[in-house]
Amino acid sequence: MTSSAFLKPCNKAFNRNKMIYNKENIFAKIIDKNLPAEIIYEDEQILAFKDIAPVHIISNT
Repeated sequence: MTSSAFLKPCNKAFNRNKMIYNKENIFAKIIDKNLPAEIIYEDEQILAFKDIAPVHIISNT
């Protein structure tokens, strides 16, 4: 059975400018190269690295 909640568009637009950057966040520490990570891909906008569960890949923009 499919839930209709997955079929409805989001009413709120994503606003990246309102995001708060927390440099103490574990992901920020990986992005800033203050914590080690197995990086899968990196360019100017994306850093993809393996999660602690090695079957997952996290992409952070």
